[in-house]
Amino acid sequence: MALLTDLEQPFGTTDEVLAISTREEHSYNVLTSAWYLPPCGNPKLLMTGTGTFGGFGRVSENPGPGLVVNHESYDGEDANTKGWDDNFYVWNPTAKTLTLQRS
Repeated sequence: MALLTDLEQPFGTTDEVLAISTREEHSYNVLTSAWYLPPCGNPKLLMTGTGTFGGFGRVSENPGPGLVVNHESYDGEDANTKGWDDNFYVWNPTAKTLTLQRS
């Protein structure tokens, strides 16, 4: 297992967010977590789930900045289920949270 990490100030503020994705043999086993790193105090887990970190940014139909997690739709058995869904988590700068807006 290997890790893919990205630490940025992605939302146009000084808020730092760390995204971590595992690398596995099969993409449907990959896990991603995002952490808020406050200026003082302990990190806060923002989200965790299956899928590969797809980047920080905006998606045109969503209201604000956030992050994308690319989720493999394969069910592990039927080849017809292979594909990708882009899950978009929108950033709330006041609450310092990510909320799934679209999957």
